[in-house]
Amino acid sequence: MVSIGLDVGTGFVKCVSDYGSVIFPSLFAYRDMGKWEESQGRIEAVGKEAREFSKYPDAVIIRPVSEGRPIDQRGFEALVYEAINRVCRIGLQQNNLDNKYDSEISIIVGLPYDARKEKTRLRRIIENKIQLKKCGVVPQVAGTLIDMNKKDAIIMSIGQGTTEIVVFDDQDPIIGVSLPQATDFITQGLGEFSYLQASTFTKQNSEIRKNVAKLTDILSNKLFNIMCSLDEKNHYDVVVSGGGIMIPGMKISLQRKLKMEIQVPKIPIMSNAIGLHKLAKIE
Repeated sequence: MVSIGLDVGTGFVKCVSDYGSVIFPSLFAYRDMGKWEESQGRIEAVGKEAREFSKYPDAVIIRPVSEGRPIDQRGFEALVYEAINRVCRIGLQQNNLDNKYDSEISIIVGLPYDARKEKTRLRRIIENKIQLKKCGVVPQVAGTLIDMNKKDAIIMSIGQGTTEIVVFDDQDPIIGVSLPQATDFITQGLGEFSYLQASTFTKQNSEIRKNVAKLTDILSNKLFNIMCSLDEKNHYDVVVSGGGIMIPGMKISLQRKLKMEIQVPKIPIMSNAIGLHKLAKIE
């Protein structure tokens, strides 16, 4: 049995298995080979290879995920297959999954809190591409909760397309929201794929700093509203995960506006997938 935790985000695919972990951009692309190229026909690519297709004028580059939800089935299937194939290759040292391992894969996939109605469709999309023994779908921030070994906490995960804020009590999600303001909000106006370059967050320092301040205003206000609805007798640690918390100035700005210390996982961008993998092993 191979256990896998999968977080297919708007910006990046994060996948953790018993063998190891992978992360790559959530991009899918295709193009038709030119008349003077040795091979003919249509070729496809995902991740960094898909981004490299931009040098071809006729290439089509797609972001198959928007606000944490699959919006292009063909592209989403390609991302899922690539993620599972890569983590299995780490241990199996082979190019393609064989039937034996297809039937022995147990996977837990994360979805945004407000995308509960997408559970069945997401499961069908994945099972259409990969033959699995088990496929579970849970709120993606449940991964961070488990990664941090907590039962009660407020989890905020700042992704590329959404920021998730969910309150867990004894590991049950009791209230939550998916906000459309996330890392894309910070890199708006800096280029469609600017988020793929780490230098974006240092070279564009003044613009990034201004947008970080705006985003933390939005997130802290929403978090305060949620906290006001909770029973004052209960104390919840605030844990912030996702790639957004790694942006320079984000943690400091958020803590200053919340007037409290926040906890951050050891590997924020992979935290959801790490916890989902642990959940897959348990179940």
